[in-house]
Order: sequence, then structure tokens, then C-alpha cells
Amino acid sequence: MVCFAALFLLVSALCSIPRFGQRENEGAPGVSDSDLYIEMAEVFTGSRQAFTAEYVTWQPHHYNRPLLSFLAGHIAKWVLHGNLRAAFSLINILSAATIAVLLMHVIQTTRPEWNLAWLPSMLFLTGFPQLNWGYHIFTDTLGYATAFVTASYGAWLVRQSGKVPPRSAGFWIAHLLMLAGCSSIAFLARETAWLAVIVVAWVCWERRPFDQAQLLRAALILAALLIGKLPHSLYSHAYHLRGVPMKSSFGEIFNWRYVVDFTVKSAVCFNLSWLPAAWAFWRRQGRTTPTFVIGWAIGASLYIGAGYFVNKIQMIGYPLRMTFALFPLVFFWATDFFESSISTTKRMIVATAFCILQIAINRVGVMLDPGTSGIKATEVFNSIRHWLGL
Repeated sequence: MVCFAALFLLVSALCSIPRFGQRENEGAPGVSDSDLYIEMAEVFTGSRQAFTAEYVTWQPHHYNRPLLSFLAGHIAKWVLHGNLRAAFSLINILSAATIAVLLMHVIQTTRPEWNLAWLPSMLFLTGFPQLNWGYHIFTDTLGYATAFVTASYGAWLVRQSGKVPPRSAGFWIAHLLMLAGCSSIAFLARETAWLAVIVVAWVCWERRPFDQAQLLRAALILAALLIGKLPHSLYSHAYHLRGVPMKSSFGEIFNWRYVVDFTVKSAVCFNLSWLPAAWAFWRRQGRTTPTFVIGWAIGASLYIGAGYFVNKIQMIGYPLRMTFALFPLVFFWATDFFESSISTTKRMIVATAFCILQIAINRVGVMLDPGTSGIKATEVFNSIRHWLGL
């Protein structure tokens, strides 16, 4: 695993090159979301006195995700001689590599017979949303990483609740406190922390029935995760911030342009990986999905639904990168296709070729990105029609 961790870190660093140190929509005029995170970092390190009030009024939910800016600001100040932009991307590189290592661990633990346990991690590191948004000044990658760490820790503790002989009281006190700390870090990173709560709740549900002692431990584990929200709530109160307002209407949700936008962007998110994943799932013949992956998929689906609900076609359309939250599920089943449908002698070659093709497609996608906000699928279709003279 150490060799793979080094490999994932190297791949993550190489994949960050196209967007290393960049703001969202670097070439576009005006203020981008990334500028808000840069401002937060400057406030947290004392080089700026306070947040810009009009920016907070405009985008309060970004200011409600302080961890990336706090870390980047202090790393830049004390380690990188003030190179704040590089600090943001370095954190995201490390976060992506951490996710890759943990995802491979999940695969190795649940499918020890697989030879391609590395493939889901590699597809994640090189996915289009990861290349185009995950390595620049944005919170998605750190949010996924902190949620994945917290979910993995919580799921491990659930498994410990059934150990015989039972763990000591000191063990539980220490680990519940550390779990609450991990959860608080995840909530300070991004709303993706709720994914960890849902994963652990699903793991608890799958391990039922509990005896009374196990039920108590499971309740304490979930309570520790929820207590982790408290520091974030205190931060929000101190800075008078709030999350994304959950407002929408039936007309906006079912706008046909918005439905098309969501469908096309979700397909582009994973491009070719959807195909082997769908084929393997359809022909699974009794093969199951790991409990952790199912729990994450449930949380990711709720996260995607929330993103779809609060956005609208008139505003920015559907944010493509939100569908990427399904990466453990899609890449698990894509790998299952190669493990179950390709002969042992050809499996490594075919899977590697597929991975290289995915990387090439995703890299071209990054190069074609015009770097402007609010790109919608219907606008792309209209541009193609105009280009073809239709």
C-alpha cells in the first residue's frame, strides 16, 4: 500500500498541472468563487482585516466552508513564502491522494480477490471534474477527503462494536472523541461531511440486529459524528454566515432545459466509465456492492439532489462536478466489469488501456473548457448546430 500511496500522490501531482494554483474560470473577468477563498485565507492569517461584506451577502455559503482557506493561508505563510495559490492546490493534491488510498483500501478489504483494486482510485484521480475543478482553488476535494476519512473511521468503529471480548471503556472514550474531532474537521471543510454520517448510519443498519451494548455503541458513534457539527455552527454564528438556501419551485426543477442540462453533464462527468459500470451492474448475477460504497452512494445521491434543487437553469445550470460524488459507486462497477468480463491474461492490459483512454478524454475536456461560468448543455447544442449550419 505504501508504493500505491506514493504512486497516487505522484499521479495527483501530475494531474493538477493544468489547474495548479488557478482560480475558477481563471481567464474570465470579474470575481470568481475562488477569490472568496483567497480572501478568507488572508483574513485568517491577518493580512486582511475582514471579509468583504458585499461578497458575504452575495455568496455566504462559500464563507461557510473555512477549512481549506484556513489551512492554505497558514501553509502559505509559514511554508511557501506567501505563495497562497500554490498552497490551495497542494492541499487538494494531498486530499486527492488520501481519497485514492482509502478507496483502494475499501476495495481490497471487500474484494480481496480483485487484481485491479487500484483502478477505481486511478479513475478518480484522473476524472474530468477532478482535473478541471478538483485541483484548483475550490473546496470539493478537501470536502470529499475529510468526509471519506471520517466515514472510514466511523465504519471501523462500528465494526469494533461487535468485537469479542468487547473493547474497554477507555478505548471507546478516546476513539469517540477523535471521531468527533474528525467530524468537526469535515463539517468545517464542506457540507459533504453529511456523507460520512450517512455512510456510518448505513453500516450500522446493515450490521443489525445489535444486542443492547452494541446498540448503545452505535448510537454513541452516530452522536459523535453529529456533535462534530457544533464547531462549524459556532463558526457560522460568529461570522453571521449561513449555508446554501434551499429554495426552488416545481417550474424550475422540471424545466426541460434544466433536466437536459443535468442529464448531459452527469454523463460527461464520468464519460466512458458509465458504460462498463452500467453493463457490470446490469449483469451482476448475484455480485453485490460493498456496504461502504452503498452508504456513500446514498449520501451522494442526496447531495446531488440538493445541488439540483438549489440551482436553476437561469442561474448557472447544474454544476457538473456535483455528480462526481458518485465516484466510488461508478468506478467500483466499472472495475467489476473488467474483473468479471475480461480474461485473466488480458485483464491488466485492457484495464490499463481503458484508464489511459479516460485520461486522454478528460485531458482534452480540460483543454476545451472555455473558462467561463454558467455553461449549459443547451448552449453547447446550439453552438454545434450553428457550427454545422443547421
